[in-house]
Amino acid sequence: MSRWRGCGSPWRKLRRVYLLRYTAPQLTAARQRGRPAGSVKTTTKETVKIRLDADVIAALRATGDGWQTRINDTLRASLHLAGRV
Repeated sequence: MSRWRGCGSPWRKLRRVYLLRYTAPQLTAARQRGRPAGSVKTTTKETVKIRLDADVIAALRATGDGWQTRINDTLRASLHLAGRV
């Protein structure tokens, strides 16, 4: 019984061996890294670092998920009104 110490019951060890031997290689071979093909838009967004006031960020984050997209939409509308886009 001492040879199973540290890994639980013998059935747990057998299950672990089975999962590692028979499922992991097939799953890792089939799985591909990165985004799925065709998921990248033709016009991608660019990551930038911008410093904003804390109260502005707090108000935008309070609106929920998608606050960064709303910042982008607001900036685009502002540029459109100025005639730059």
